[in-house]
Amino acid sequence: MTVLVSIVFLGEEDAKHLKDMQDSETLKSVTTSLAVLEGTRRHKTGAALLVRDETVIGAAQIARGGRADDIRRRLDLNSVTMLNTSTARLDDLRSRLYASQHAPTRAPGGALTSNASESARQWLLDKHPEASTSFATAGTGRPIGDNARLALVAEQQEATTALLAFAQLDPEFVLVPAERNPDKDRQTFLPAHKVTPHEDALVEHDVGRFLGWRAESTDVVGIRAFTDGVGRTLQVMNANRTPAESAVGTDLIYYHEQRKSFVLVQYKRMKSETRSWIYRPDAQLHKQLDTMKSVDDCCSTEDSDEFRLFQTPSFVKICKLESLNLESRSLVPGMYLAREQVEQHIRAGTKGPGGGTYFSFENAPNYLTNTLFTDLVAQGLIGSRGTDTDFIRDQIASSLEQTGSTVVGVLSDEKDRRPGPSRQAKIVE
Repeated sequence: MTVLVSIVFLGEEDAKHLKDMQDSETLKSVTTSLAVLEGTRRHKTGAALLVRDETVIGAAQIARGGRADDIRRRLDLNSVTMLNTSTARLDDLRSRLYASQHAPTRAPGGALTSNASESARQWLLDKHPEASTSFATAGTGRPIGDNARLALVAEQQEATTALLAFAQLDPEFVLVPAERNPDKDRQTFLPAHKVTPHEDALVEHDVGRFLGWRAESTDVVGIRAFTDGVGRTLQVMNANRTPAESAVGTDLIYYHEQRKSFVLVQYKRMKSETRSWIYRPDAQLHKQLDTMKSVDDCCSTEDSDEFRLFQTPSFVKICKLESLNLESRSLVPGMYLAREQVEQHIRAGTKGPGGGTYFSFENAPNYLTNTLFTDLVAQGLIGSRGTDTDFIRDQIASSLEQTGSTVVGVLSDEKDRRPGPSRQAKIVE
């Protein structure tokens, strides 16, 4: 379920009041109330973009309160995040919306539609990922905390969502209602079962779609296919080699059959330290970077006339993963970095709170946003060239051995159409 986003226009005093409150707090979790004008498009309980002088200067969770006076409504704000140097102008947001969705973006504001709310959320988080806390608390997700199993399922959900974005497919739902229960036994995002010897024939038939890769008897595998009905089909697999609690991360593997193009993304989760969200590299990352370099070296020798912005297919997504909401269709705020960028940042040795090298939205600014990365992959400007299916099959096995969890997407686009708006899709029965 999409959380509705309201546009709240602030006066000078209210904007200063919120900034002063946050500066005095040790954590970014301000709670307060404001009295605002309200037009015909009323503000709704959910999330809010806080606007001053046509610029979004903050985000918050909001709830409607009672009347402040004859013309103003009280709004209760929680988990306010004020943006120190905002680049989010309302005219830019309007350019991302249909004209019929513009009314709440003009004073006195109000609630956006469901579709416009999702567009506004993704737009702001692309520019200011630090605002994600304000949106996370507005949803119905289950906090992840230190729960490794929930974190893994959330990573697989994020990877599955990314694959659909790469393929430019927009299904009405990814999980049917009966599958949206994050119970204690859930090991994968897509509905899964454990492979047992007597099921080998069935599983081999299913995973045969994944380029001949064969599951081991202890693997947990979930498979689902999506199609637009006119020649474009994406087959997605969630696979665990180890129990979710002991996996060390998730690899995303994307393969476009017609382009023979391959992309590898390794997920890393940020953690909150004092007022910042950061990721600290560890021995596991260094080991994975060595493996990714070997992959990149193999792909750099492939012979093809196709142009790529990046000559290598390996990336790391460092993301702010706070909660698990199985109904969400949104990408997690984060930054995509090429393998070479990650290595360069580590060599630079930027120290974090308490010492040690770290990554944050502030100290690694030259990253690719969710929107930019997915668009570049969809357009074929990121990915290997001339990669055969044997290589992908071997990479699936290698990823499972290293991380314990892999999400694979294989796209077949028979008409090889140029990228455009996402197309409606459905689950293949």
